[in-house]
Amino acid sequence: MCLVPGRAMIARMDERVRQDIRGITTAPVLPPVAIEDSAHPVKTGWWLRLALALCATLLLALAFDRTMSILWVGQADLAVEVKVVEAGSGRPVPGARVEVLPLDRGAAFALATDGAGVARADCPRCKSCGERSPLRLTDTFSVHKPAWWYRASAPGYETGQWAELGGRSERTGPGKARLTVRVELRRADSPARP
Repeated sequence: MCLVPGRAMIARMDERVRQDIRGITTAPVLPPVAIEDSAHPVKTGWWLRLALALCATLLLALAFDRTMSILWVGQADLAVEVKVVEAGSGRPVPGARVEVLPLDRGAAFALATDGAGVARADCPRCKSCGERSPLRLTDTFSVHKPAWWYRASAPGYETGQWAELGGRSERTGPGKARLTVRVELRRADSPARP
C-alpha cells in the first residue's frame, strides 16, 4: 500500500519545493550565481608585464652571450716588476740586486732596484690568449710568463733563494701587461726563522 501525502502536508512544505501527484519532489532551477573571491583579486598591471618582459630580455641576452664567444691568441709586451722588501716590516730595499736565469732564451742577467725597491724588465712579444663574448660579459686575458728563475740580494741582507717566476699578470692596455712579484729579504743580523 502506497501512502501519498495529503494536501495539508504539501502546503507546509517549502514553497520552492513542489511535489507532483506521483510523489516526485522537484525544485526550481536556480540561476547561476557568480562567486567573487574578494580576498585575492587577480590584477595584472602594466608594471608586472613590463617586469616580465625585462626579465625575459635579460635572460635572452645572457643566453646569447654564453652561446657565442671568440677564443683569440696574440702577443703582448710584458713588463716584469720584482719588488724587493724587508721581511717583517715590508719597507722597500733600494739598491738590491735581482739575478735572473732565463731557461727558455738568452743569457743570465741582473737587475737593480730603484728607490721604491722595484726592479723592472721588459719581455716583448710574449704569447697572450683569452676569450671574449659578444656583449663582453666574458673577457679573459692571460700572458705566458717567461721561464725565469730569480733571486734577490742586497748589502746587509741575506741572499734570497732561487724561485721560479710566478704570479698573475694584469692587462695594462692594448697589447700590454704587467707581472709584479714580491720578494722579501731578511736582515743579516736578524734572528733565524723557526
